[in-house]
Amino acid sequence: MPSTDVARDATSTVDVHVGCFNIDISQSSLCIEEHVQKLRRILRQGFAQGRLNILGLCGVGEPMQGLHRARLDPQDLVNGCLSESNHRALAVDRYMSAWHPAGASQPGGASLHLLDAPHFVTIDECIAEEQQLLVWKFAVTAYDRPDEMGRLVYGQLNINNSSRKTLAGTGKMCILAQAFAQLECQADAISIHHTVTVLSGDVDVRRDIADVHAPEAQSDFRSQWHRVSSANGLCGDVAFVRGLIPKLIEVCIGASYDDKGMDNVEHDFFGFAIQVPLSPVACSRTTGARARAPSHDICFERGGEEEEKRIARDRVAYTRAEFFAYYSEPQWAQQEWDNAPVSPEAIVIGMRSWYEDLLRAPELT
Repeated sequence: MPSTDVARDATSTVDVHVGCFNIDISQSSLCIEEHVQKLRRILRQGFAQGRLNILGLCGVGEPMQGLHRARLDPQDLVNGCLSESNHRALAVDRYMSAWHPAGASQPGGASLHLLDAPHFVTIDECIAEEQQLLVWKFAVTAYDRPDEMGRLVYGQLNINNSSRKTLAGTGKMCILAQAFAQLECQADAISIHHTVTVLSGDVDVRRDIADVHAPEAQSDFRSQWHRVSSANGLCGDVAFVRGLIPKLIEVCIGASYDDKGMDNVEHDFFGFAIQVPLSPVACSRTTGARARAPSHDICFERGGEEEEKRIARDRVAYTRAEFFAYYSEPQWAQQEWDNAPVSPEAIVIGMRSWYEDLLRAPELT
């Protein structure tokens, strides 16, 4: 496999399959059950065909709206379409990601664990209209290797539709270069070797232009960005991986296939395999004991607090993780969360739980 030589000084590697699809569905269509069922089918078929560990969707509704404005819970979408109920999903703006945190329970499998709430990074130096790069950070673990861990920094970027008509090729390349630089900063700040960095979405460039731009002339292999595109090479259907050579996984959904996935879709679903290097987890300085890689998503570990939703300024209910996704400054996000009213759904759930506990009280049994 082409990427086997990139982790020459790593302890071991694990295969991770990444899926990408720009479904480009209108906000109004998210309110129609027929289209919601098609979205569920895309999730189910995509994970099955690509044997995916993570899937990133973009174009899910309109900017500043997306699933939340349509009152759709991404976790409910995943739970309703995948046979394994332990997949995780989050949606931010018009992006959605779903991943498998328990894949390492099977021989040869890999698990992804979300390390922090996804957050936006603004790209605005090239053009009048700023673009938003969504950054996710995952720990990667493998079957039968609990003392080793890899890291994946995953960026999603979808150039605004209003910008596509006015942006020349040089403007798109400028956006792409800034996205690379932002993701490199995020990855280099992680105190672990061999952090793998991925950029997907829809940057509205052809794969031949993307090849010209990818800085493959750098001497350090781990600093180079490598392009992977869908089998049919439709415009925008490209992704980039830093430090690894991705191997294409064809998923037969999209504009080039009988199964379109969505109505009037202009893109293809595609995936790629990467070999994520694993390194030993550092020992504790105080006890000398070796820490274990995470066995769950840190972003969801607060004992059920993440299930609570509060009303944001746009009058939509969000979880705490989703609050933090919209604000680059954690202190500001925490302040907004603390001051936001609890959603009516959370109040009803709390009342039901209190009533059930009351019925189970010893004096009533």
